[in-house]
Amino acid sequence: MIPLFWFFIAWLACLAVFGVIALITVSIMLRFSFSALGSYVVTALFLGVTAAVLFVCGGYFMNINWSQTVNVVPQLGVQLSPPL
Repeated sequence: MIPLFWFFIAWLACLAVFGVIALITVSIMLRFSFSALGSYVVTALFLGVTAAVLFVCGGYFMNINWSQTVNVVPQLGVQLSPPL
């Protein structure tokens, strides 16, 4: 039985990796793109969609009972350990 909270920790770790990659992406888009309105619109759209998705996920995560556990190996009639 794995606590559901560990999956949330894994999601936060993936979110941190995404944050670093998004920061690199935005800095490259603003530094090396043409100084036109289109580059700023695409950057704002990228950041806006990212913020919206994180806001929706945060609202969903507030409704989850994190003290529940997940049974990774359900009882399928298979004995995983030798009998005593």
